[in-house]
Amino acid sequence: MQKVILLSVLYFVSFFAVATPIEILSDGGFEATTTKNTEWPIPLVSIGQWSGDGFSIVSAESGVNPLSGSGMYKFLGNNLIGGNHDTYQIIDVSAWATEIDAGTATIDYSAYFNSAGMVSGLGLSFWSLPAFSGSLSGYTTKLFDNFGNATDADESTWEQVSYTSISLDVNTRFVAFGLHSLTKNSGAYVDNASLTLNVASTEPQTPVPAPGVLSLFGLGLLVSAKRKKRQA
Repeated sequence: MQKVILLSVLYFVSFFAVATPIEILSDGGFEATTTKNTEWPIPLVSIGQWSGDGFSIVSAESGVNPLSGSGMYKFLGNNLIGGNHDTYQIIDVSAWATEIDAGTATIDYSAYFNSAGMVSGLGLSFWSLPAFSGSLSGYTTKLFDNFGNATDADESTWEQVSYTSISLDVNTRFVAFGLHSLTKNSGAYVDNASLTLNVASTEPQTPVPAPGVLSLFGLGLLVSAKRKKRQA
């Protein structure tokens, strides 16, 4: 009587983390935002809108063309309080509270600077906030480059400043993105600002045989062949 050897081939599924990027900044290309002439002090009462010191949204000017679209941000020189210029956008990220508190969410942010002639003292900031009630007072920045950036003297080129994989504090429910100029009237422009939330999810890979299964399968075929030979 011929014996049939049945082998159950086991498969395992491995998992790997995939980060899904989500752009959470509103109008980073400054196409919908309008010129703002009001100044500090805060509160910054508008979630998802640019606010803070006054700024202008302009088209091509002084030999500088928008990096994309028809509009770009310009630092105004009519800051009434303090010597530097600060504009912010506050974003509600409470929809991703589970991922943030689990440590599976990070932030990438960037912006491009340009000017008519070389300008220094430009910067970006990022804030990780547990709450927001209209003011940034009482909070400290998560990351600030301390006005350490500059443009070159070529109006046809834009200089990018970027930061990646910034961790979010547990209980973060709002974040803030800041544009900064050390001097009131820097003559600098900003375009294509971006603030990306990277949320990691677990995705299954294609199922593959468990380790050793293929070897066992080959051994089973060999045993079966020998038994058939003896029976012959």
